[in-house]
Amino acid sequence: NTQTFLNELATMTHAGRMQRMVQVGKASRTDPALATLIETLSRGDTYERRLAITACFGSRDGAHALRALQDASRVVRGMAIKAAALAASDEQLRDRLPLVNPAMRYKVLVHLKQQKRQSPIDAFVQQLAEAHDPALSALLSLASPRIVEAQIAAVADYAGRSDWVRLAKKHPAIVAAVVQAWAGRIEYSDNRLI
Repeated sequence: NTQTFLNELATMTHAGRMQRMVQVGKASRTDPALATLIETLSRGDTYERRLAITACFGSRDGAHALRALQDASRVVRGMAIKAAALAASDEQLRDRLPLVNPAMRYKVLVHLKQQKRQSPIDAFVQQLAEAHDPALSALLSLASPRIVEAQIAAVADYAGRSDWVRLAKKHPAIVAAVVQAWAGRIEYSDNRLI
């Protein structure tokens, strides 16, 4: 039962507990009792929810990881960002990312980028562009060059300094072309351009 399992974990080091939870997560793919244990932990206190999200690194339960992005605990949410980038399918990300807190979305996309998962990033950025969502300017830098080229004109008028800095770091040639064109048609001093 859950309490017996928690008592077993209490005798381990932190690293040992985390390794054990990853093992439990892997085993839960084929063992319904362990899947139930993880589900029970996911409804427990903060410590138990941390254990449950750690299991996602073994179970690859993307749905659980995405739900945990809404957790009350900042620590659990932080772990869920990494787990979601690793475990959530492209389809799960497409359906759930629009529901995630905007501040969390950027972090999830950064971790997806680190996992070299460009497809869900591009799909989400394209969704934002089609919806004319102002969040596009903050996330566009994470998209692939073809998406950036297609959407940079849409954000040019409202992108902030930090948005332009991120775009310039990730896509310098595209931004340079935009800035050159912008400078060629400007008729007054524009601090953003400077």
